[in-house]
This record gives sequence, structure tokens and C-alpha cells, in this order.
Amino acid sequence: LREQGVEPRDRVIYTGRVKMGYRLSRIFGATGEEECYRICRLRYGNGIPVAFEDTYIPYGLLPNIERYSFETSSLYQILADHGIDIRQCKQSIGSIKLSAFLAGQLDLPVGSPAFRSCFQTFDCDGRVVEYTIAINNPGKYVYIMDGSPTIDPVNSTPDK
Repeated sequence: LREQGVEPRDRVIYTGRVKMGYRLSRIFGATGEEECYRICRLRYGNGIPVAFEDTYIPYGLLPNIERYSFETSSLYQILADHGIDIRQCKQSIGSIKLSAFLAGQLDLPVGSPAFRSCFQTFDCDGRVVEYTIAINNPGKYVYIMDGSPTIDPVNSTPDK
């Protein structure tokens, strides 16, 4: 972002241990009784709120996770420092109408449209090590997707 002239900043709204429950236990392949660590952050660009992120990490994956400041520390750097090799990320993108809480966080009118992105990040063993729901201000966020195929779809057969 800095290369594009944007000064990023994060504000942590909440961190703490929470029960996974049904939805998160399905995502992480765990029982509903297990815990995860939740990080809610507001992301800024040049002082303007651009995204609200709600992140979940299996509790116990990162020893002493409570000691990190997620306003200044990169989650991915922390994972790497603990030997967790990120290999894949799956993302889904949709749209929502902002609730009063999210509208207040993003400084937009209640009911405004916004992008909703869900990320699942996997390690080299195929374990989900992070699940994030991001609500992005559509006036401040651009999605660029590269549709370049890794193979030539015209001159290749499925077994090549």
C-alpha cells in the first residue's frame, strides 16, 4: 500500500478466546467445544476506514498469541515465525447491506452496499490456520483478478 501512496493503519476492536461453535468447527475441522482466537480489526488507508476484518485462528496454534499487538504485527509474519508454512488461500466474494454496527465502523450510511470477502488460509499440511470475514468499503476497495490460465486451454488436453 505504501508503494501506492497509501499509509495503512489498523485499529484493534477486540481480541480474545471464543468457542468455535458449529460453523467455525466445520471450517477448522474441529469439535464445537474447541476454542479459537478472535481478532476484530478496522483497517485504514490514509486515515479512512477501508475494511472491517473478523479473523479466527485455532487457539493453541500460536503459543502466547495474547502477547502480540495486532495493530502493529502481521499475522502472516507471526505464523511464519512459528514455522507455519502458508500454501493456499481460498476466497469468496459477495455483497451485503451494512448493519448499523458495520456502517458505523466504516463511516457509511446504514444499509449501504459493501463487499464481503471470506478467506480460508491453509498450511502445507492442508490445515485451515486462519478464517477471516472482511467487510470492505466499496468506494475504497478495488478487486483485481488475473484470469490467466496456467495451461493453454485451446491446445491442451485434460491429461497434459
